[in-house]
Amino acid sequence: MESTTSMMEVKREAKSLGQLSNEEPKLLFQPGDLVAFSGNSWVGRFIRLITLSRFSHVGIICFHQGRPLLIESTTLSPFPCLLTGKRIHGVQAHDPYRVLQRGLSRIWVCRLQRHEELAPSESERLTAFLLRFLHFEYDTPGALLSGTRFLKRRWWASREDLTRLFCSELCAAALKHIRRFPLVNASVINPSELIREGVRLGIYQPPQRLS
Repeated sequence: MESTTSMMEVKREAKSLGQLSNEEPKLLFQPGDLVAFSGNSWVGRFIRLITLSRFSHVGIICFHQGRPLLIESTTLSPFPCLLTGKRIHGVQAHDPYRVLQRGLSRIWVCRLQRHEELAPSESERLTAFLLRFLHFEYDTPGALLSGTRFLKRRWWASREDLTRLFCSELCAAALKHIRRFPLVNASVINPSELIREGVRLGIYQPPQRLS
């Protein structure tokens, strides 16, 4: 019953925010959705090259005050943070429908499997965790090294460090917090690994292309 109620709330809340025009949005985001990108910045191309993946960036959906928010850690967004109105180099919030409409890169969504969908209390915990890191600085060295074996083999990389965050590090830490991802070191996970492991473990459905 709780899961059904949660889904009804998600649809109602997504509809209330997602109307960038007078039309109902075709896609209804759900809390815990991973939104993956294939960007053409030098960082994005480097990450795709060293991970041999189409994914260079990832964000996660949460709900806040009846709105679906895309929470991501990046330095490349053309939009100001939706919650502060400021341009941020780090963790920030955006309207996912606006990001889709802009069409700046190829975009995919990974949805939680039905048995992994979040209850309302879990959705609230996810939001609280993510907003706690709002404005934390972007970790460029961590992002570049996350796709290499160099980082994973160093003793100092065995400790999770969330003082600065790159994109998949933020998402993995949030999913660990709500017990939707194994207790791994979030600081060494790149976007491709996060999505691949989520699908392999039966937590997420395979990526669906959005744009």
